[in-house]
Amino acid sequence: MFEKTRHRLGTLRAVGAFVSWRARGAYLWFLFAKLWGATRQVRGLYSYRGYLFDLRPGTVDRLALHPTHERETRRWLTTTFASSEGRGVFLDVGAHCGTYAIPYEDRFRSVIALEPSPSNCAALRSNIELNRLGSKISTVQAAAGSQTNTADFFLADTEDKHSLLPSAPDQHRLQVGVTTLDRILVDRKIAPSDVRLVKIDVEGVELDVLRGAGQVLHDGRAAWVIEVNDRKSEALIAAHMKDFGYRQECVLDGRNAIFCPDPHTP
Repeated sequence: MFEKTRHRLGTLRAVGAFVSWRARGAYLWFLFAKLWGATRQVRGLYSYRGYLFDLRPGTVDRLALHPTHERETRRWLTTTFASSEGRGVFLDVGAHCGTYAIPYEDRFRSVIALEPSPSNCAALRSNIELNRLGSKISTVQAAAGSQTNTADFFLADTEDKHSLLPSAPDQHRLQVGVTTLDRILVDRKIAPSDVRLVKIDVEGVELDVLRGAGQVLHDGRAAWVIEVNDRKSEALIAAHMKDFGYRQECVLDGRNAIFCPDPHTP
């Protein structure tokens, strides 16, 4: 009796060790395949919403294009702007490598993408060329502000956090051109009423961008997506937008405030 039991236990241990070895091997293979695939993805072309992106190693490009990144904002854009319409102009202020300008280009007649960072702007232009959208999306390598000039541009640890405002002492900086949204429309002979969407992601200088967009706000009836960094800046932006007849609809993904024309404002 005890011999049989001992034999069965030994068999179970052997089977368990075998299964455990196989399980460990399968898990290690899974990790290897996942890492290998991720490496290939980072170092190769990545497809997002049917568009190709050349991801830069060591950057946040992959995270910015992940399906979970700003999911609510992307859902709002998808439902608010039908791809079949293809009308109006989209101003993408702080376009990074094209994470919004490119995937949503089919919603608009044309897109103007502003990006002051030389490396980000080079990636933006490369991705536009990769998708053969040079005739649809135009780029401006400049920051947006309240007036046309030059300014210090402070470089952060990650390329999506560069800003005209310093965030640390002795921060690396470079000189960039600054323009206004009103000037961009004048230079391209675009009527403010043709602007259908403005998205602003400028790391703290949102009010300066709005102060340089008086004609767009006064004469246009676009929807605005403005990244807000805290409650105080959100209140200031909301008050500024209210002066031009816009109301805040909601805040998506905890940071992107949506402003639309107030139908009750004459």
